[in-house]
Amino acid sequence: MIIIPITFLLIILSQEIVDVIYGSTYTSAPMFLATYCLLYFLVGIGYLVLPSLYNGLGQTKTTLKMSLITFLILAVLSPIFAKTYGVQGLIIAFLTASTAGTTYGLYIARKAFKIELDIQEQLKIYLSSALSSIPPFLILHFTQLPKLLDIAIGGFLYLFTYTTLSPLTKTVTLSEVRKIALITQKIQFLAVIAKPILAYQGMLLQNKETKT
Repeated sequence: MIIIPITFLLIILSQEIVDVIYGSTYTSAPMFLATYCLLYFLVGIGYLVLPSLYNGLGQTKTTLKMSLITFLILAVLSPIFAKTYGVQGLIIAFLTASTAGTTYGLYIARKAFKIELDIQEQLKIYLSSALSSIPPFLILHFTQLPKLLDIAIGGFLYLFTYTTLSPLTKTVTLSEVRKIALITQKIQFLAVIAKPILAYQGMLLQNKETKT
């Protein structure tokens, strides 16, 4: 619910982010950034999570196998793709290898530990994140604002839209919002940021439950 929407936002604002940080002379960098960000769409099938799961269960052999699959595929594809497509090809080879390693880890999780993905909930997160991309996309392509202002307005519109769609699509529930509020209260910095967002989502969810 956090990494996937951030990934969408980074892809949309890749051009503006690179221009602000490095300058407009880095013409290829936005494409490299956007392509590499695709890696984090794999979070929905266990990327970043499965290695920790297996290490915690003492199944380090499975973690090793995942790493070996990723390494071997990368070793085979990277010279070919890099020679043909340059840096972009190398990134694609890494994405392909990481997808294969994560898919193997997910297969073992389902087969050995009966861990299943909640496909419906995952799709809601991806859909809400994708739909939230529309307002900032329109701002970027139909206005001529300074890059820093594009990032600020685009980021705000994305956050507002995603914050609104999440409760409306039941991607997040009222009980989950309340739990998150309790967790974030322990960290003052997070509490300041999260409080208005969670209050807004809580209001939407309460109104929806009342109407139901």
